[in-house]
Amino acid sequence: MIEVGVQDRLYRAYARLTSLQQLLTTNLRGGFVGTQYVAEYHGALDQLEQAGFDSADFRIPPPGLRRRATGGNYLSGETYYSDGPEVEHGVFLMKVQAAISYFTLVTESPQRKIGFAGSSNN
Repeated sequence: MIEVGVQDRLYRAYARLTSLQQLLTTNLRGGFVGTQYVAEYHGALDQLEQAGFDSADFRIPPPGLRRRATGGNYLSGETYYSDGPEVEHGVFLMKVQAAISYFTLVTESPQRKIGFAGSSNN
């Protein structure tokens, strides 16, 4: 049985992750996502780690956050960049969904079969 404090951290992390997933699939489609959302996501992953789970694989690595070119001046050769670092929407959504899938797998009943392990085509 999971102790109450750990269980609470797990519930909170899961709520944060699913809220981000919903935001990414309904309001923030395509394009790029700013660091405020990445910070929220990493905060949820921190809660998972405090509960004893390894979430390193799901983090947005520093090279994944960068200022993107937003325009330029052809005559002067000047390039304009976004105000701050951003991550590509698809990459961020993939990481959030992978973290939720991992969370679901490690917290489900050990009797439950994963994938095709419980099916039979006889």
